[in-house]
Amino acid sequence: EGAEVWHTELIFFKIENPAFKVPTAEEIDMEQLEQGKPEAPGLRQNIWLMWEDPRSSSYAKMLSSFSVFIIILGVIAFVLDTLPWVRDPELRVSDIGLSNTSVRRGLKAFEISIVCFFTMEIITRFTVTTAKKKFMFDPITWVDIVAVAPFYIGLMLNPSVDSGSASIFVRTLRLARVLRVLGLVFKLGKYSHGVRVLTQTFKTCLMELSILGVLLFMAVLMISSGMFFCENP
Repeated sequence: EGAEVWHTELIFFKIENPAFKVPTAEEIDMEQLEQGKPEAPGLRQNIWLMWEDPRSSSYAKMLSSFSVFIIILGVIAFVLDTLPWVRDPELRVSDIGLSNTSVRRGLKAFEISIVCFFTMEIITRFTVTTAKKKFMFDPITWVDIVAVAPFYIGLMLNPSVDSGSASIFVRTLRLARVLRVLGLVFKLGKYSHGVRVLTQTFKTCLMELSILGVLLFMAVLMISSGMFFCENP
């Protein structure tokens, strides 16, 4: 109630609510400098903006869109790699008319391409930033590292990775690619007024959302238990 009264008073006196303030270009520039943007204009600064701020230029937007597209294709490839007609070496022809060997080679080549692209991104961002320590402690950086780490772990575990618990461990880690979608959402909405309002809404309604989460968990538990007893009388 106090927050509502405070917001009403701000509207009455025509004072801008600082929670919904749109940052100026100078404020954005200062924040970017703190995050590691090179101060001197030039190639290094342009590369930093292209990777870190999708709104900085049309090339940055294209790069972000391409990254999202690559992630979606990577998740699709991961799903295809779990299909029986792809995993079973005894099957010679897949359901789509291609040989099993050709499909597996194509998926492997595509995975290598994705890993090379995002490895290049991590190296480039680390090279151009001026705040390397802050970059390494950034959670988004570790999301990127975890996304490509399973591939290199698999290379180090070969040939034992072909079977056993090591193979299961590496394949489970490959699900970390999905985390890159969350990281890119943070990038795309870093300077978005709508995202800030949405974040503030979640913070304000945290208690109500927690209650909703508990109720959903109880509902899922009861329904799943009922299905179990129906299938196993």
